[in-house]
Amino acid sequence: MTPILVTPPTVPVVQLLDMRDHLRVDHYDDDVRIMSIERAAVAHHDGWKGVLGRCIMPQTWRQDFTCWGKLRIAMPDASEFVVTYRDADGVWQPIEDFEADIDGAGPYVEIDEAPSELFRVQYQCALPVEQLPAIQMAVKLYAETLYDGKDLPPAYHAIISALRWWTV
Repeated sequence: MTPILVTPPTVPVVQLLDMRDHLRVDHYDDDVRIMSIERAAVAHHDGWKGVLGRCIMPQTWRQDFTCWGKLRIAMPDASEFVVTYRDADGVWQPIEDFEADIDGAGPYVEIDEAPSELFRVQYQCALPVEQLPAIQMAVKLYAETLYDGKDLPPAYHAIISALRWWTV
């Protein structure tokens, strides 16, 4: 059930010019370093293993299951589900009859019939657009600590606490 990244995001969370402005850098000499720091800051926050436990920019993930019924999706903000099963010949076949929903524990896909013992759920994830400015600020603040060696400000922790997805 461990999620596997299928298609990573195609755009940075924070653009180079915006990151350069935040870091108060007015030259191009550090651009490669700044973008490396931005990617490291995003990697720290993004995806199933990131501190947010959710995806920032649009990306595709997959989970394999060895049972049927209610299949719990590991990350919130999931949509565009594609469910397949492996047939006797080892070929992945689509399942059209499934329900995708969300409850108090998060998103899930439910399969009523069991044509196989191995199922694959692929889905899209991305933070809601209205939350992007908050995570962009958190990434900039985290990148600032990597660039300048400063301590993380309390505002960073407040942003992350509000955006983190907690599971029980």
